[in-house]
Amino acid sequence: MQMGDKKAFAEAMALLAEVYDREVSEQLVGIYFEALRELSIEELCSAIGNLIKTRVFPSFPKPAEIIVACRGTDDDRALRAWLTALDALRRIGPWDSVRFARDPVIHSVVEAMGGWGRFCEMEKDEVPFRQKDFMQYYRLLHNEKHPEHLAGIFEIDNSEKGLLKWAKRSIVTITEQQKPLPLALGAPR
Repeated sequence: MQMGDKKAFAEAMALLAEVYDREVSEQLVGIYFEALRELSIEELCSAIGNLIKTRVFPSFPKPAEIIVACRGTDDDRALRAWLTALDALRRIGPWDSVRFARDPVIHSVVEAMGGWGRFCEMEKDEVPFRQKDFMQYYRLLHNEKHPEHLAGIFEIDNSEKGLLKWAKRSIVTITEQQKPLPLALGAPR
């Protein structure tokens, strides 16, 4: 959120205070604003709406609960990232390089698992084991510095041949998670 969102933020906090029968001081609004600054005002309003509809506890929600209502738990985010990476494996395959624009943590995780090419070699019977590894790496690596993209076979081959001009031409950018496809890892891409 930006400082310009402070009025809308205060209104959202007043709504939450009304539902949870709590008085909200200027100091509390300031503390919550700083704690929730990483969210957009749209994400915040959506999370508050979800809490109002689904939360059964009578106490005023803490900032961490609002973040979880907005973005999910660590496990939720790891599973969402796994599904995004698996979807890219099926749609794009190992030849093109890939950039996960909305979640660059995936780059670090896939690199830790051997790189994009090795990730794409996964067989159907390996999926549950690789998913477990992926989710563990995701939880561990989310605060690291992440590579810009994952190199595919074309980029690696062109780099090795000294064709730097052509090395990064085949980067596919993933901006959103696509609708999952049926599991068919062994099928040609």
